[in-house]
Amino acid sequence: MAIIQQPDALSMSGNMKKFIVSSGTQISFELKEGDTVLLSATYEPGMDGRATIDIKDIIESRLNYIIKYDNIYEQTELVKSFTATIDGVTSAFKVIRSGVANLQDTPANWLKNNFLTWQPQNKYVTYNSPEWLTYYAQESCNIMLKAYLPGNTVQNVNLGACEPGKAFTFNLQYAFIVGKLNQQYPTYFDVWAETTAGIRLTYIQRYLYSDPKSEQEQWFMFENSLGGLDTVRASGDSDFTGRHDHKLSAIDNFSAEYDVDTERTYNKNTGYLDNYERRWLLDFFPSKKKYIYHLSAIRAIVVTYSDVKYTSSDLPSEYNFTYKFSDADTSVLLNLIRNEDIPADITIPNLDSPDFHLPPRLSEYPLAYLHEGVIFPVFDPNSEQAQITTFGRLVERITQDVSNAVKDKRLSMRFQFSNGNSFANTPWQTTVTVHVFRGFDEITASIPAENWDWTRATTDPIDDNAWNISHDRVTDTLTLRMDDQQNDFGNNIFKDRQCTFTVTVLVPDSGETISHTFNYAPY
Repeated sequence: MAIIQQPDALSMSGNMKKFIVSSGTQISFELKEGDTVLLSATYEPGMDGRATIDIKDIIESRLNYIIKYDNIYEQTELVKSFTATIDGVTSAFKVIRSGVANLQDTPANWLKNNFLTWQPQNKYVTYNSPEWLTYYAQESCNIMLKAYLPGNTVQNVNLGACEPGKAFTFNLQYAFIVGKLNQQYPTYFDVWAETTAGIRLTYIQRYLYSDPKSEQEQWFMFENSLGGLDTVRASGDSDFTGRHDHKLSAIDNFSAEYDVDTERTYNKNTGYLDNYERRWLLDFFPSKKKYIYHLSAIRAIVVTYSDVKYTSSDLPSEYNFTYKFSDADTSVLLNLIRNEDIPADITIPNLDSPDFHLPPRLSEYPLAYLHEGVIFPVFDPNSEQAQITTFGRLVERITQDVSNAVKDKRLSMRFQFSNGNSFANTPWQTTVTVHVFRGFDEITASIPAENWDWTRATTDPIDDNAWNISHDRVTDTLTLRMDDQQNDFGNNIFKDRQCTFTVTVLVPDSGETISHTFNYAPY
């Protein structure tokens, strides 16, 4: 057996080489991701003594782009390591979900020099349009930003570090960059990757500020063929079509609509495209994951029709496409803003004025989709400078503070019943297991046997006292039986239907006690 061809140690899924194996006998092949077996098969060589094994579709099904609202995060599902074992010979390789047509370079060298996007190198953005940039690092490096500010001044910012062998995504929304620059507004800013020694690795990606191209501008995002996420500013006309299939029933000459199948589709024109933009957007239509920024949230869409053509000599060009929301259930619902005259900017009046009010009412603004990236203005009582925090950070801090407070003060018990706490027939048995917590930490194992006390209460106190004595050494596990040999529920259980058990625990480290009572009765 000889392996004639196999994937490169670092492969792009779209350009990944097939396995070509030469053998005179049947070939055993196994593909694994970690300990997970993805494929186990045998192959018969052809007349030329070779077998070709294509694993591209299997590999790509394991790779995904993840959208988060963090400003820097690792794409843990975009690049993965795999091993292939052929007749006992193991080959290890790493694959990134990416591809380049007619690649004339090694995948490693191409990825080192490029971000995962085909977007224009000089890209115009608005203040709020979402922008992410993804880079696969093969050595320790930093993503650098250079902002060009009014007054011919510049400011350099290190956006973050990348670990070798991992892909990282960076938030490059203009509004976020303004915050990184202490509320300074650049005319444009450049982004590139460089080594820890300051040697530039990639081309320079430039973002230039611009106003919206039109009142019809919408922002569409798509997972591109290189593995990143691109944003398209479509500024052409928008058309809406609502189709309704009314299903009727007639009973005794009375008609009713028992169901209405609704489909809402939207036709969008991209607006004018220059020569590079019209070629870049050819990546949009084959993408299997597309999104629109709609009502302050990113929503998945599917394209149902597209008209993509241009004449090379005619500029500018434009495309048209029809789309609908992916979620069929919520796409037929409405979420309307009742007051359409809400101003874009709020002017805060003098807070010390006795007639202070904030027009319009805050309740008239649309509700934001709460994700970890939603921002809130905050003010430190000892500083005049306004700052921001995020919803994610608030949740994290509140959870931390509550956890600390609970951990310091509160004892609690949790119970597990193997067979419930009521019974209809005999014989019957159940086991009660007690778990004691201080805050979120379980401390059951630290409680000695002599600190546990179980008591039973029925309408027969003499029998109860005998039961209490016989169960004096029971700790966190209590077995209760009702059969011919043993009755833990008292002599009068079927007559009076009353039986309660109380467990009391003395916590040794603080001297606190905690107890709980639960009832048992027949159906």
